[in-house]
Amino acid sequence: MNKAISGILLAAACFTGCKPVDVETIINNPNQHASLVFPSASSFSDQPNLQVRGYANDNVTAVTVNGIAADVDLQTNRWVANVALSEGDNPLNMTATISGRTYSLDGYDVVITRGQPAVQRISHLMAYDNAIDSFYFVDTQLGAVYQVDAQTRARRVLVQLKNIEDVDGSYIGGLVGPLALSEDGQTLYVIAEGRKNDQLLLTVAVDTAKVEIEIGEMHPDYNTLDDHFTNAMALAPRRGAQGQLLFGTDSSNGYVLLYDIASRELDRLSIERVNTITGQSNSEPAWVVMKDANTLLLAGDHQSDFFTVDVDLSSCDGQIDCTLTTSNLRTSFDGAACAGARNRREMAFHSDALAAVYLTGDKACGLDLTTGVISEFLTTETVLVDETDEFGIAGNALYMNGRSDFEYQTFSVNLPADFLVNGHGMSQVFFETPSFGDPAVSVSTPREVVVDDATETVYWIDRGQDKVYQLKGNDWSLFADVNTSNSLEESVFNPVEKVLYSVNDSGNNEVLRYDAETGAESELFGQNLPYNRYEAIALDVDRQLLYVAHEYNSVPVGFGRMSLLVWDIADSQMREVAPITSDIEFIDIRVSYDMSYDDENRRVLFYSSSDGNPIVAIDVDTGERSILSSDAMFKDALSTSNARGQALDASNNRLLITSQSNQHVYAVDLDDGTRSPLSEPIATFGPLMWQPKGISLLDDKQLVYVTDERRDALFQVDLTTGYRVLVHDN
Repeated sequence: MNKAISGILLAAACFTGCKPVDVETIINNPNQHASLVFPSASSFSDQPNLQVRGYANDNVTAVTVNGIAADVDLQTNRWVANVALSEGDNPLNMTATISGRTYSLDGYDVVITRGQPAVQRISHLMAYDNAIDSFYFVDTQLGAVYQVDAQTRARRVLVQLKNIEDVDGSYIGGLVGPLALSEDGQTLYVIAEGRKNDQLLLTVAVDTAKVEIEIGEMHPDYNTLDDHFTNAMALAPRRGAQGQLLFGTDSSNGYVLLYDIASRELDRLSIERVNTITGQSNSEPAWVVMKDANTLLLAGDHQSDFFTVDVDLSSCDGQIDCTLTTSNLRTSFDGAACAGARNRREMAFHSDALAAVYLTGDKACGLDLTTGVISEFLTTETVLVDETDEFGIAGNALYMNGRSDFEYQTFSVNLPADFLVNGHGMSQVFFETPSFGDPAVSVSTPREVVVDDATETVYWIDRGQDKVYQLKGNDWSLFADVNTSNSLEESVFNPVEKVLYSVNDSGNNEVLRYDAETGAESELFGQNLPYNRYEAIALDVDRQLLYVAHEYNSVPVGFGRMSLLVWDIADSQMREVAPITSDIEFIDIRVSYDMSYDDENRRVLFYSSSDGNPIVAIDVDTGERSILSSDAMFKDALSTSNARGQALDASNNRLLITSQSNQHVYAVDLDDGTRSPLSEPIATFGPLMWQPKGISLLDDKQLVYVTDERRDALFQVDLTTGYRVLVHDN
């Protein structure tokens, strides 16, 4: 072997004063004794650390990655290193000690680029820390709280809580907001969703991200919180021994809730019902804002009109029931410049300006809470208001989501305290989704990914742009330019014929064939057969049989529409395996995207978006239908809801699932249907998935590729550690 001294390796391994040592380089065959497995190509992470995994045979006693010693386990012939990532590019430089001699692992051109976490959408559920000019907001879909530096735009996922069992005896389904920040900036209060859409009150420590339950299932006032859907929360830091939280609700009974932090008691605020104050039934105090230390502003709807009223909280001190004057009640607003603020569930409040902001049509409007005057302050000519979605105010800035051509961008507009009179300040793109990968690869709604296990070639199938891209190592290329009249969906790779099969979703009446060498397209079967709609396919590689989920347009009363067909690839013949059924348990069952073939048990498996979210099995010999797993069978934090992406991992006796509802990868046991997480929707495991769909397995390496149709991204996930990286992100 040739000798080489790697300056990069020595720099990583040595400190001042250490003597350089020779490091031999493994030439041509780095897999002989030790190799890198994950990540297998240059990729992107938004986290400060990444667990890198590789292979090691019995002669390997040590491995380092960028100077970090790996944990080598010779019983499983693998090594794992927890590598620190700095902002920017991080080349992976590895050494292995083999039979007492140290070698560098050459031939791996893998660079991990670390950048900022992507923000799917900002929301009105915000809290601002003036002392450090940072704000927090809740992404309800991901169940995450982001912390953002308003000056540098640096951001992190402070905490992510979604489908978590037994947190102090309570189940957390996700975060729904609202949230409030303690006066010292150390504690966030946030509303979470519990069982059956119940609500919980949590605290999150800003420094440590520790989560505790303030009002959970064991709290004596749990039912009081659950009976009123909280829409807004305000902190009154000077009231009570340690401050109080006030909750606006969407309750038509018109109650406001008060939580005393020191005593941990929750009750209705002892004021008249809002129905009485407004003189109208169904008045909902949806918004609560502290105007000063003792003045609470209530705002909400009453019979399709908007109202505001101030509450002097000090007038209630020491009294069981206090009657407040309604002289400051306002139900009429001067909205000559803007449509009136009616039925506005999403409003943002500017505390310095004492103003409420809302969007209507192509305008942003401000309601002066002191005078009741409504004025337009932002139009399409400035920041494309008509292209925004959710929004919020933090400090003196308005943050708005982009839509359509500006999707996944967040705009900011400076709003000084006098913005209603003198207008807004500078507007700009505050942050946008980081892009990574080959700029020539542009996708829109990529729903399927397929891997050729033998050559480790990845086929990324894009529905929106009608293209199939190919990835080998770090190199991207266009594999097939699909006819615009076709729309490729569920796909499998046939390693025997070396072809890609894809269901043409444009009409669902054919399955197409793409040659792996040339990318040439042809019809495998379809339009000349007496069948209506092909919904999904699964391949029996050994017997060269392609199973086809099929739906009839019309069936007799009392029968389901789905049947299972099989196409014999060798003789080009189709036959029916499982005809339509009148079994009441299965008449509503149909394939809801991917289908997998389980050779050991001679069955196909698929998810059906029917009652209980079942994973269904059909015996390919008898046609018998059965349920492998469902939410009705298992009452755990995982749900098979929207479990549309599937890949069979036969060597580990499990079905791999990607769930659009749970935003992660998990497994279903092929024997008993139990579910277990593999890559959880937690930020520390890597970039978050937004809407994963297709999944494909590299079996011998226990890696999967997952395509995210909302983020327009391709992930690589290590099934042994749960860590994930982005291989491509538009």
